[in-house]
Amino acid sequence: MPASDRHGLRSIPGVAFVAAYGRRLEVTWGDTVVHVICRDDIIAAKRAAGREKDLCDLRALDP
Repeated sequence: MPASDRHGLRSIPGVAFVAAYGRRLEVTWGDTVVHVICRDDIIAAKRAAGREKDLCDLRALDP
């Protein structure tokens, strides 16, 4: 089953899903292991979204 069928997220503006899925990070949150988008893909997605809150996040993420 493709990754996009197992998860609710099927597209990320500014990022190719399959590529981002391959670069995902595995982190532990409490007792649960979760997968999160990598920093570079977060930056690309926030640039593509271009909303004020994303631009504010970019200032913190991309010095």
